[in-house]
Amino acid sequence: MISHIKKDLQRYYKIELNGNMNPSTMAIARLLIDNAGLQAVIIYRFGRHIRDLVEDGKGLAASVMHPLYKILNWIACKAFGIDISQDADIGSGFYIGHFGGIVIQKCNIGENCSISQQVNIIFQEDAVSTIGSSVWMGAHAYISPGVTIGSHATVAAGARVDSDFSDNVLIMGSPARVLSANYDNSRLL
Repeated sequence: MISHIKKDLQRYYKIELNGNMNPSTMAIARLLIDNAGLQAVIIYRFGRHIRDLVEDGKGLAASVMHPLYKILNWIACKAFGIDISQDADIGSGFYIGHFGGIVIQKCNIGENCSISQQVNIIFQEDAVSTIGSSVWMGAHAYISPGVTIGSHATVAAGARVDSDFSDNVLIMGSPARVLSANYDNSRLL
């Protein structure tokens, strides 16, 4: 949990603090206080840690922490509009750029991914979506259950992804289609 949070924080430093990788304690505190997306990611990491404790047979420790997680998650849902399921498997370096209307259900998300407001990654029984590393998802993007999006892909704002897409593509539209087959999203990330 701690190593994931450190990498998440480094991603926020890079984006929010203009690449300052050695911020002051005050800058870190301000980042934590002002950024609802970062708070939601930390709450998710805490909930995922509790879930892992239960799976490792340490249910007693988890049962003590679970009520606190439920309260924090409820606050994230109500105050920030960010609902990240404990069943989501999200790699380190996760960045939420804007809060509000975000739903992330059971899925697999690689490292160093970024999402914006109103992004929905939906789950249905036996249909888990997989999103590669370094993927950028724009505002109001909708990821249907069971799709696979390759690494370094870019999902444009408002795109509805109903089918699989390979690495390094720029996809947009409803339904989403490839706009550019060799797109470099490094500046977005």
